[in-house]
Amino acid sequence: MSSSLSPSDALSPEGIYSLYLGGLALEDDQRRRDACYAILLLGRLGLRPAEVTHLHEDWIDWERGEVQVPARDPCACRHCWADARTLKTDTGTDRSVSEIVLETCWSPPDGPEGARSIPFGWSRRLTAAIHGVLGERPYLDTDTAGLENLLTAAANNAWELETDEISAESLRASAGEFLATAGFGPRRLSDLLAIDETGAGGFARVGGGELREYLYRALDPQGAPDICGEDSPYRLVCDPTPFEREPFDPREYDARWRGERAEQTERRGRNPRPIEAPSDSNFDPAEMGVREPSADSGSQLVSDSLSDWVRRRESQRSQYAETGESAVSASTDAGTAAYRNQITSPVQVSISTRFAAQGIENGRPTGGSIVLGQREVVLVSRDETGVAGTLRIPFDAIVDIAPGYVPGPLEGVLDQTVGVAYHDERDERKIAVCELPREIGWDVQQTLFASLLDGVETVTANLSEGIDDVSDIEPEMRILSTTSRTLKLEQPDTDALPVRVRLSTIVGIEQKPMETEVGYEMGLTIHYLRVNANVVTIELRPTDEVEKQLLGRYLTEYHERQVEKARNASLSNEQREVLDALHDAGDGRDLVAIVDMNTARVSKVVASLKDLGLVRDSRTGVALTGTGYLVTSGGSLLYDASG
Repeated sequence: MSSSLSPSDALSPEGIYSLYLGGLALEDDQRRRDACYAILLLGRLGLRPAEVTHLHEDWIDWERGEVQVPARDPCACRHCWADARTLKTDTGTDRSVSEIVLETCWSPPDGPEGARSIPFGWSRRLTAAIHGVLGERPYLDTDTAGLENLLTAAANNAWELETDEISAESLRASAGEFLATAGFGPRRLSDLLAIDETGAGGFARVGGGELREYLYRALDPQGAPDICGEDSPYRLVCDPTPFEREPFDPREYDARWRGERAEQTERRGRNPRPIEAPSDSNFDPAEMGVREPSADSGSQLVSDSLSDWVRRRESQRSQYAETGESAVSASTDAGTAAYRNQITSPVQVSISTRFAAQGIENGRPTGGSIVLGQREVVLVSRDETGVAGTLRIPFDAIVDIAPGYVPGPLEGVLDQTVGVAYHDERDERKIAVCELPREIGWDVQQTLFASLLDGVETVTANLSEGIDDVSDIEPEMRILSTTSRTLKLEQPDTDALPVRVRLSTIVGIEQKPMETEVGYEMGLTIHYLRVNANVVTIELRPTDEVEKQLLGRYLTEYHERQVEKARNASLSNEQREVLDALHDAGDGRDLVAIVDMNTARVSKVVASLKDLGLVRDSRTGVALTGTGYLVTSGGSLLYDASG
């Protein structure tokens, strides 16, 4: 079996959706039908091009809702003759082209091992697309090159897709990640995709869908993605509502329709493609043999599981709307019920990804979900039966968060990771390593840090601008809390206003000793911008060692991202002029009066700097952010020191 498919080649769910709509934009009705057929068979069922082009209704079990790829289906069409000539040339075999046709055409590309049953009855649109072609014609009369041309034509009409990204193999990879998202393990994926288990493992490890584009973060109720609704990435196969220009109405193709079609359909018993042997060959059709059907691989279980998966997705919107996808299933099996009971609502974040953790799946990398509740992180592993195992890590058991941490054995297996160190019920230190995609990984980490750094007793010393002798400053106890944007320091039992430090204004972080009643202890010294681009300093020392370490991790990681952004900033002379003017004159000044630009030009430059996150609006006017300060001439010394 082949193992050439790679998750990295897969299109996003939005990419498949866009490609399908691109196919519907084709002018010719038959080509629209062909495009729907090809895109869904390749991109959601994982058929190979030669299987798509040779598929006919004798391969379809309408009652069970399955495509049954045979071990052998004798065929001598012109495409098979062309393939046989290519095989003879490539291999240098002594067999004649006629012998190759008789012995290998048609069989799956990897021979009889490629025979398998693939369910489609769980999706009305898949059912409609198959009937859309095979209900009109006995087969799709094209070859692999024609199939690729059809995909390219659809891609040319799609938005935000490059045609060189679209191929039969990229669609098959998309099918692999889709099926992994539904929870199927390596063995079943190997069967469905006709690839070896090693290749299938690349998809199954993301089980529940590494699919960077399937990963969800916490959103407000109005913005939460609906798994099977109008704006869902899964809606193409989950929602049967017809599209404009779609050549069929998927709503009609339910189980009852399939049952009726099964009763009406007669088996031909032979491949419907015509025999097109060259006139100068001695090919004898009588020697072609008979079809060898696929063995029943128990695919009804797959079909039922996919149907259950779709129903679970449909039910999750109302129960967990704030996360887009909650890993808590709506089914009532014991594993799911136990998992749901481990989470303190409301869920903050739920994502499908990969992880490896001591305490679940024997520490092996696995696919599943990471759910962030109000008091815990829960890891959920999945297989083809649903929830396979869970690991609940209470917030108060977490002792460290390490962005980018990955142990040696997992290098090359997990990417874009965060390490979570925690103590189990026996107070033994354990590690969980979670893969978080670049697009949302930092947002997830910020949410976790903010959950852990809430109500932290912290000794502070506010070394404000203008104080000559910092030894005169008396440290005071405050309560620290964090969000993805700010640090807030409140003085308990007083009416004093809290001190707020906007994270985007931080321009430097150091770990330095802070004076205490018993000597010196390490703390964090934070330099940040106040009004008029002045840098002020505050010292922080959480009294709890774990919380002190977590705060240091969070702020250091945040600042390192600022520094990286500053280093990579590519600015025009006008943008640099405005930044330097803000640094020298401070916010609240009329920029037009101090830079050599008219009002319209200044507004345009300021807007571009806002887009880059280098300036922001403040109460007194446009102000530098911390990143903006670092790229100014005046901030360069501090910038160099931070690097």
